[in-house]
Amino acid sequence: MSHAFFNAALVDDDFAAVARIYSPIIEKAVAEQIREADPDAGAEQEAGILTSLVRGLIGSVLIGERTPQQAVELVDRQLDRVFGVRSR
Repeated sequence: MSHAFFNAALVDDDFAAVARIYSPIIEKAVAEQIREADPDAGAEQEAGILTSLVRGLIGSVLIGERTPQQAVELVDRQLDRVFGVRSR
């Protein structure tokens, strides 16, 4: 649903206006979680990277470019990087 909404926002000004309101709210929530876990992680930038990564991976999975498992592995790797955990 989120991906469909985002795609609609690319071509519809009304959807884009709503996306500009809600996307930062989601990113802020992710940043708060990162900051809580590691205050020195650069929460705002990392949240931007993670939310953009997930948005891009949704499309990649939907068109069959990646499997859902590959997408999860990429997100896990990024989370490990953010929190200083060695890759799995």
